[in-house]
Amino acid sequence: LVDLVQQSPANIAESETPRQLRIAAIESLSVAKADAAVAVPLLIRIIRNPRESEQARRHAVIALGKIGPPAAVAAEALVETVLLDDSPAVRDAAAESLATVGPTELEAILRLIRHRDADIRWRAAQALGKLERPSPSALRSLQQALGDAEERVQLAAAKSLAGTRSEQQLHTTLVMLLQSQERDVRFDALQLLTSLDREKATRALPLLEELRSSNRTEVRRIAEEAMEKINSPELLE
Repeated sequence: LVDLVQQSPANIAESETPRQLRIAAIESLSVAKADAAVAVPLLIRIIRNPRESEQARRHAVIALGKIGPPAAVAAEALVETVLLDDSPAVRDAAAESLATVGPTELEAILRLIRHRDADIRWRAAQALGKLERPSPSALRSLQQALGDAEERVQLAAAKSLAGTRSEQQLHTTLVMLLQSQERDVRFDALQLLTSLDREKATRALPLLEELRSSNRTEVRRIAEEAMEKINSPELLE
């Protein structure tokens, strides 16, 4: 697999078959997981090479995440990819892989969640949700992100916090997002709010009651729907 991946994209014939064979080899490194650790330097070179195709870079980023802690040396390269890659798909994959590559990933993600670019903060908030055991600093950063100026960052932080022990103000943020002008944000906030366990979800009832007097029909409707679900005996059993 490494021999196939090492073929320079500039040296591969115009035929599609060799190109796809190389992509398949990169993808197969994901399946090998930790056994593919020998390929980490090569994968780092691929994600840093602007001459590589988007497909090759994305599969290389995914492979690094699947390799896990043995790919810890790739953390900085993954941060660069989140910041600089031209492809949103590659940037998203790099943020997700950052959460699995080892002990250096947390510091890298915490830098990104404070970035001035909202896209990067959003990806970092998502990445923190992929950590198996979020540290106190990760949880604090997510709590702070609940107050981000961008709704999508708030929602990503809320999703990452749901199910953890650090859920202070989570229900407040979700009720606020129910009033978003964006339909998708309202829908995701409703789904997340009503997926909390009953004790946590019921904390939102006083706030939802206030929304029932909103001058926006859609906000009133979604508040009533949320209250109905939270009060339902079938909910969250």
